[in-house]
Amino acid sequence: MLEFLNIESGLLIIFFGYMFYMSFISFWSDSASGINYYSLGNRTFSVFALSSTIIATWISGSGLVLDLNEFKKDGFIYFIESLGMCANLAIVAWIFVPKMQNFLGKTSIASFMDEKYGGIVGNIVCILGVVTSMGGIGIQFKIMGETLCYFFSLETGQCLKWTILFSSICVILYTSAGGIKNVVRTDIIQTICFSIALFVGIGCFNGSKIPDQEEYNIYKPSFEIFTNMSPEKLFSFFLMMGYFMIPGFKPHVIQRVSMAKNLEQAKKSYYMASIALVIVLILSCYLSYLLSTTNSIAKNEPLLKSLVNLYDIPFVKGIFVIGIISMCMSTADSNLNITAVLIANDFFLFKKLSSLKKIKTARLLTVFIGLLSIIYSIQEIELLEIILLSGTFYLPVVSVPIILSILGFKMSPRCCLVTMIASIFFVMISKFIIKVSFDINFIGMILNLLILLSFHYIVEKWELLRWFGIRSKLKEKS
Repeated sequence: MLEFLNIESGLLIIFFGYMFYMSFISFWSDSASGINYYSLGNRTFSVFALSSTIIATWISGSGLVLDLNEFKKDGFIYFIESLGMCANLAIVAWIFVPKMQNFLGKTSIASFMDEKYGGIVGNIVCILGVVTSMGGIGIQFKIMGETLCYFFSLETGQCLKWTILFSSICVILYTSAGGIKNVVRTDIIQTICFSIALFVGIGCFNGSKIPDQEEYNIYKPSFEIFTNMSPEKLFSFFLMMGYFMIPGFKPHVIQRVSMAKNLEQAKKSYYMASIALVIVLILSCYLSYLLSTTNSIAKNEPLLKSLVNLYDIPFVKGIFVIGIISMCMSTADSNLNITAVLIANDFFLFKKLSSLKKIKTARLLTVFIGLLSIIYSIQEIELLEIILLSGTFYLPVVSVPIILSILGFKMSPRCCLVTMIASIFFVMISKFIIKVSFDINFIGMILNLLILLSFHYIVEKWELLRWFGIRSKLKEKS
């Protein structure tokens, strides 16, 4: 037991101790606050704090591991694909944020869709928002558990379940007690710790290079790689690029805009986050290259384990592990917070509760959803597969109506509902009956757009249902 007691583990103990302390303080100090405060804080966050929480949600523990593993496998192709995420944030700042005045102060995306298109649409958005967020929560729990195992040099067998359980319970209690205010605190810690450790790790890397081999050509920046791609690989590349680039407006994205003082602050924060994400992607992919092409690293060893064991400078290893854990926490607690708020504030069973009862319900739901997400975390499934699967229940169904609503497109509640139901059938048939081998998120969003526009312009505007005694919702409004 004494072998675990050193400077590095001391930093980790202080970090978890701080979490428990803040959980206790937040629970009592915020016990009289309402659901809006629990979801949005007091909306007095600085640009740095807001951009930190955006960065932290995108640069998650799963994001780091995904960058390490996918760059090792696909090299420069993955780097170009992942730049779509940076473009995503810039597009949100440039095109969408200036049109989101109505979102400021909104508790969640479900409440906005409820007001605009009715209760059924709002409940669908609520349920699918919870489903897609739970996948992200489970992934972060798993990476936290793995990081603790690697840090303490434990075997990832039975020990992994215990480290997942310990770290997950810490996050659940911390988020349940303090809401979005606690989320932002860990996001700032993550931004500072991870930035320090990433720069120091690359600067101090001393692995010896393996002689150049043909297999390492995939890491070289060259567009010849794309000309030599097979049609299947090229098709997969465009699907992944589209998935990363097109804003999906998952619940936490809308929440970050709602938290801002004004649209100008939200816009600056998203621009800063997009620039920071470019830097982090370059550094993490370069670090993956260093780890993959040195003979000081065991070839079959997980890259995350190699990375944790890379640091031998006092304090740096502890700071880096805290950075990874807070990365995971920042994404997990953000998703925990918004999913609990989605149900407690917007699901039809709880909508009539008072604000104080809603916050109590949200805290209980945070615990319940967190415990369910632990089940996700112990599954033996590829990281990218979980990310894409969880997105499948949201992006092809909800994202397009949200995007068009933000851009000012006027559709009827019936049009929105029919489009969502048709898209849900598409997802169910594709994933669980046909079981397609490729990702359907980007294709599903295009199909969703075609169905929505067809129903709007052909059925609603031409009143094709009038022979059945059904008047157009658009005509009724005019």
